[in-house]
Amino acid sequence: MNSTLDMVKNQLSIKELLLDSVVLCVLLGVIIVGSLYYNAEMWLEDYPPEIQQAAGPMSGGSRNQRILVGIPFILILVGIPLYSNVKLKKRNRDLSFWTAFINVFLIFGIFNLFDLFVLDVWFVTLTPEAWIISGTAALMEQYNTFSFHVMESVKGALLSFVISPVFAV
Repeated sequence: MNSTLDMVKNQLSIKELLLDSVVLCVLLGVIIVGSLYYNAEMWLEDYPPEIQQAAGPMSGGSRNQRILVGIPFILILVGIPLYSNVKLKKRNRDLSFWTAFINVFLIFGIFNLFDLFVLDVWFVTLTPEAWIISGTAALMEQYNTFSFHVMESVKGALLSFVISPVFAV
């Protein structure tokens, strides 16, 4: 165990990990915020259940926009952690599974924290008018419920733990 920990310490670059995480947060943050201002309905499935129910089904146009926004979102979400591991492998000439796993898990974790403590806090405390789904303004209490976002963040952390090994292979 000690040798594995030593290997991870020697192979992992905190500076690169933080830089890659910041790039991920900025790019995805711009996509999320920009698309929320353009048409918040395309994120309806990420709103609290009470708001989803009051809003009704997502329109076809919003669903199409979600797909268009989702393509670069997924490419960035997958591409940056993969690229980060490629850089680590190139720098170290070899990369252990555990180093690659921890690198990706931490990148996802930092984004998850950014999402919770920057984007979700913004959503809950300021709730820009453009982010309020049509017909749901009466549900401001639901918009301002931080516990929903915390639970989604926990789910995100668990999903990151499950998915990170795929990036490490």
